[in-house]
Amino acid sequence: MVAFTGMMEPVFATDSTFELEDTSPAIGRGIDSVLIDATRYYTHETDVSGNQRPDPVDIYVDIGAFESSFARPVLHSAYLGHIGFRDCRIWPDFHKDTLHYLLLVPDTTIVTPQLNVITTDPLAEFDIDHAADITSQDSADRTTTITVTADDGTTTKTYTVLFLYASSDASLSELSSEKCELDPDFHPDTLIYTVCLQSGEPETPGVEYRTNDLFATVEVIPALDINIQSPGSDMRPFRTTFIKVTAANGIDSSIYEVEFILNDACACNVGISESKYVDISMYPNPFSTFLRIDMRNNKPLQKIEILSLDGRIVRIIDHIDTPSITINRENLYPGLYFLRIHADTIYVRKVIVR
Repeated sequence: MVAFTGMMEPVFATDSTFELEDTSPAIGRGIDSVLIDATRYYTHETDVSGNQRPDPVDIYVDIGAFESSFARPVLHSAYLGHIGFRDCRIWPDFHKDTLHYLLLVPDTTIVTPQLNVITTDPLAEFDIDHAADITSQDSADRTTTITVTADDGTTTKTYTVLFLYASSDASLSELSSEKCELDPDFHPDTLIYTVCLQSGEPETPGVEYRTNDLFATVEVIPALDINIQSPGSDMRPFRTTFIKVTAANGIDSSIYEVEFILNDACACNVGISESKYVDISMYPNPFSTFLRIDMRNNKPLQKIEILSLDGRIVRIIDHIDTPSITINRENLYPGLYFLRIHADTIYVRKVIVR
C-alpha cells in the first residue's frame, strides 16, 4: 500500500505481476485507516470502480483503492456504542449517554465476565478495570469500570457495570382484577383464580400486577371472549386471562390464570352506583400538593391503591384504620390515575386528575 502522491515509482505497468508479501500493509473492508511509520493512511470501502475491497485481506491484491495520507479530522467522541455479555440482560437498555448499568448474569457465574465493548469512534481507546470478585457482597468488587479516551487524547468518559446474579424468582407479589375480587384471595404460590362477573359484561376486565423481583418480565394475554361460558375445559382458555412471568435469569417462569365467570348471582358490585360514591369525599380534585379523602359514614379506611393508566400500582397506603386520610403528591407525575379505595365492604375505583 502507498500514500497517493499523484505519481508512482516505479511506473505502473499493466503487463507486470504484483503480489503482496505476508508483511505487506493493507486495509481490509470495514477498516478505514491504518498507521504506518507515523503516517495515517485512509481509504474507502470500495475501489475506484465501486467494487468492495477484499475481506479478509490475506493474500488478495487490493488494486485500485483510494489511499491517502491526509489525516481525517480529530474527533472528541469518548462514547461507547455497545456494552454487553453474550445474551445476558443489561439494565437499563444501553444508551451512549447512560454511564451506569446493571448486568444480570446466571447464578452459576464465578469468573468475572469479559465484556464486549465497542466505541462509537474506532480510533477512540478504552481501558477496562474488571470487577475484582462478582461473588462479593461489596458492590465495588462486583463493578467493572470502562474508561474511554477520545481520539483527541484528552476527552474521556467513564462507564460502570455492576454485576448481579439474575434471580430465578418468577412470582407475582400482587395480582387483582379491575372488577371484582379474585377467588381464592391472591397468594404468590396460587396460580389459578376465578372472577365472578354479572352477565352482560361488555369486555374483558383488565388485571393489575406487581412482580416480586424488579427484573422479572411479564406478558399478559387477555381472555379472547368472556362470553363463551360453555362448560368444559376446552372452552375455558377463551374466557381466561393468562399472566406469564419470566424470571430475570430468562429460564424460570410461572403462568397465572384468571378465569372470568358470568353469573347474575355474583355478589360483586360491577359498575358502582352513584349512591356508593356519596359515602366518600375527595378534595381537591384536581390536586397539586395533597388529596384529602373522608369517609362520610365514618367507617374506617383500610387500604388505598393508586394505579397508573396502564394498570400498574404506583403506590399503596394500607393499615389506615381511620375514616380520613391525606395523600401527599410526593413522586406522582402530572396526569390521570385510578384511585382504588378499600373500606369494609366498599370497593371503589375513581379517577384522579392532577
